[in-house]
Amino acid sequence: MIRIFAGFDPNESAGYHTFCHSVMNRASEPVSITPIIKNTFPEWQREGKNDGATEFSFSRFLVPYLCGYRGHAIFMDGADMLCMGDISELWALRSHRYAVQVIKRPEYKIQDVKMWDQANRQYPKKNWSSVMIFNCEYHHAHELTPENVATKPGSWMHQFEWCGDNKIGGLPATWNTLVGHDKYHPNVKLLHYTNGLPDVHPTDGIEDNLWRKEFNTMTHVTPK
Repeated sequence: MIRIFAGFDPNESAGYHTFCHSVMNRASEPVSITPIIKNTFPEWQREGKNDGATEFSFSRFLVPYLCGYRGHAIFMDGADMLCMGDISELWALRSHRYAVQVIKRPEYKIQDVKMWDQANRQYPKKNWSSVMIFNCEYHHAHELTPENVATKPGSWMHQFEWCGDNKIGGLPATWNTLVGHDKYHPNVKLLHYTNGLPDVHPTDGIEDNLWRKEFNTMTHVTPK
């Protein structure tokens, strides 16, 4: 079973369900998709100001804990993504050599604002944590406890200070193609609408049309 955890935000509910449909529609192996939903963690709260852009900005790092620190699991932002490839291909790349595997994007110029006019901050390893394969059994992953995720600064998580650079494995760039930043290619595996979904931040590009087509397929009901 391919274990996937995907971010859910009520502001992007349609995005989450469209993403799940896109995964299931192309998967060649059984998948289990678990949403990371804020209200399902009533006992877990970030102390002080929550400076995350989404409700799952920090709770994503609870994946190893939710898995009982056993096996591997994939995290994806989900809510602003569209899976264009077979998720089993990404799952096959999991390794026991690393605590976590990500798409190691070089630094790039970001827009000052993104979805819903939120400030878009520049920081090292930007967007690395939007797609992760966790090796939940790795001892560094055991640092990702509810207490640490609730109290440590965002940089400790998103810049992978909990494991160090030598414990971060790489993944193909096609599994995190940023719409509006990366050139579209027919062989892309995952589209990431990091500036906002087409219904919030339309660009009239081919990526918008692909998302709308998937959304329409997901909401279609065939009459009896």
